[in-house]
Amino acid sequence: MSFVIELLVEFIAELFSYKSAGRVDRYRRRSKIKSRIKKLAKEYEWFDRLNQNPENHKVFLENVAIQALILDTDYMRSIDLNLSERARFEHKVEDRATSRPEEDV
Repeated sequence: MSFVIELLVEFIAELFSYKSAGRVDRYRRRSKIKSRIKKLAKEYEWFDRLNQNPENHKVFLENVAIQALILDTDYMRSIDLNLSERARFEHKVEDRATSRPEEDV
């Protein structure tokens, strides 16, 4: 009987450690995204204008696909120089900002 209790306690402890590890990972990722957004806003005037819209900023913080692009240094550098690619990026962000359901706002 005590063996079963030990297994149960161990299982519950592991369950909580996985949940807290996931929470820490999400916190680190969100912190990394916020830092990157701040840096890009300082470096690129066009990004700062895009970020000043609260809906766009929310997309930066919540949309995983957009976050992947923001974290890709080479991509962000390339769209600074390529106006058509920059326009596509801005369009993606604005589309996601306007297509979000009302209850998320």
